[in-house]
Amino acid sequence: MIHDPQHSLTTLEITRPFDLRLTFADEARFSVDLAPTICTHRALAALADPARFAAARLDSRGRYVVWIEDDLEMAADNLRNLSLEQAGGIGHERLPNWMAEHRPDTRGVIRDGQIRRPWRA
Repeated sequence: MIHDPQHSLTTLEITRPFDLRLTFADEARFSVDLAPTICTHRALAALADPARFAAARLDSRGRYVVWIEDDLEMAADNLRNLSLEQAGGIGHERLPNWMAEHRPDTRGVIRDGQIRRPWRA
């Protein structure tokens, strides 16, 4: 878990079933629709119950949204990434996922621990 202002939550509001409005310590505000995520991941199946979802709260440090202590939580950095992606932005997880999926040829780009920029003289 990343512990900096952009990945620490200060407020949480449930705006409708499966939707959260989040405020981060850097004062950024995002809405996130968790319905697709809940439907996709079996580990989150309990959140399909609107009453369970409505029990969301922040942990004491603002690093997680908690439904069941130590059992059903979502980290602030993942929620920020998801909300950015839903808003059409680029979240911090996109590049590693893209690299893993496409496996670009980076031979010759990194040499001696340095990134080489062939487009520069």
